[in-house]
Amino acid sequence: MKNIKLPSNNLGLFFQNIAEKNKDSLALEFPSGEVITYRKLNKLVNQTARLLKKKFSIKVEDVVCISGVKRTETFCLMLACLKIGATYSVMDNSSPIERLSLIINTCEPKLIVAEGNLIDVLKKSFISNKFNFLENDFIINNEELLKYSEHNLSVVNSINVKNGAYIMFTSGSTGIPKGALITHANLLSFISWIKEEFGFNSTDKLTNVNPIFFDNSVFDFYSAFFSGSCLVPFSKDEVGNPSFLMKKINDLGCTSWFSVPSLLIYLATVKVLVPENMKKIRRIIFGGEGYPKVKLFELFKLYSSRISIYNVYGPTECTCICSNYEISSSDFEDLSGIPPLGALIQDFSYLILDQKLKSVQDNEVGELCLIGPSVGQGYYNDKKRTKESFIQNPYKQDNEIIYLTGDFVKYDSKDKNIYFVCRKDNQIKHMGYRIELDEIESALNRVNGIAESVVIHGFLYNMKQIIAFVAIEDSLSLSSIEIKAQLSEMIPNYMIPSKINVLNILPKNPSGKIDRNKLALEYL
Repeated sequence: MKNIKLPSNNLGLFFQNIAEKNKDSLALEFPSGEVITYRKLNKLVNQTARLLKKKFSIKVEDVVCISGVKRTETFCLMLACLKIGATYSVMDNSSPIERLSLIINTCEPKLIVAEGNLIDVLKKSFISNKFNFLENDFIINNEELLKYSEHNLSVVNSINVKNGAYIMFTSGSTGIPKGALITHANLLSFISWIKEEFGFNSTDKLTNVNPIFFDNSVFDFYSAFFSGSCLVPFSKDEVGNPSFLMKKINDLGCTSWFSVPSLLIYLATVKVLVPENMKKIRRIIFGGEGYPKVKLFELFKLYSSRISIYNVYGPTECTCICSNYEISSSDFEDLSGIPPLGALIQDFSYLILDQKLKSVQDNEVGELCLIGPSVGQGYYNDKKRTKESFIQNPYKQDNEIIYLTGDFVKYDSKDKNIYFVCRKDNQIKHMGYRIELDEIESALNRVNGIAESVVIHGFLYNMKQIIAFVAIEDSLSLSSIEIKAQLSEMIPNYMIPSKINVLNILPKNPSGKIDRNKLALEYL
């Protein structure tokens, strides 16, 4: 494990130093043609920070919720919060109002920044009188912003690295999302590894195809702005237009790609991953879910002669990434399964434990438990679930917290790699999103007319999909279209099942529980 000295400053100072060293380098380049240098970005961030402090009295450890639309204002807000010691949380602006309300009420933000239409919806909800609002166009409509100084703030010097940097929400089994709290110290360790491993600098342009309310975007944001690289943000619509996406990546000279495997598989399916694309890309990095080797081999054959390809793994609760594995030709001697997680990155250590929290032997399956400076601070305003997942190391008497990932893995002493086996619980990775199937079932059970439900993640039409089975109350009629319409008011689109099977009754096993295996055998 490499011993790399961490920066002695906080994230605000770190960014400030990067901006000073790379004044005339591009920090942001949008496909629309808008470009912003580090000099300009730092000035806008300083003005935004003063706006937050003076107009809304935002102070250290206050929470600011930000709508996840990729625009200059959004990135300035995130960086401004880091400078003044506030904690930001980026929201999925397309989420149902019920879910956004749960997230907002967990965060208890001092300020919500969003587009006008979302603010109108939020103001009509029960949260309307609790929070301040700011429309996310304050740089375009910048008369007020011009009142504030562009110079660096003195407060940035006093921010403690133990302060929260961001809260990232993931699915929760009870139907209530969990907000993982990550600190400046956690991120400084993460950034140190990124710089050592990938060597990003001002000559790099990093694609940002990941939604910025999604865990993978942490890599995009902190890799770019804390190395002097240029971030190229693509909107949801732009990512959904494969020909446009590839053309812009070529035209803008992007050098690094990071996404979930699902997106790469989709781009290969629509035949835009061809030798003449990804012209300047030097690294393809994927993570967030397993990449079937039979599909990965297609990518490898296309690009491995000129592009390095990496598989990264890590839970949201541990600052995005904890392991890294470079793909090589030897990985395809057997095309079954997915590539290994590899070895853990600098400063991480781990235990593989059985149900009694005892270490397992090599090549035995157990739960991966992570230890190190990138392990987050638990779930924001949620002591119960924090205590369940962040526990005292059973092999240490002094205070050392380990995170129980819920991932069953095994360690192979021959190649010194960790291999993913399965999940411990009813949680899945779907299109890169970590989803608790229980949360979908909880939403289904709130649909008028549904008596009981179960959700399975399985193969349908040769693709992993979310499939639901529901039993309808006597004398009622309910179609899958009607069910999906009601679900869309409770959970995000990526959680809504691809197929909903409406049955008279759901089969039970001898213990009286719904028989998932029988449903899978009959319908998948």
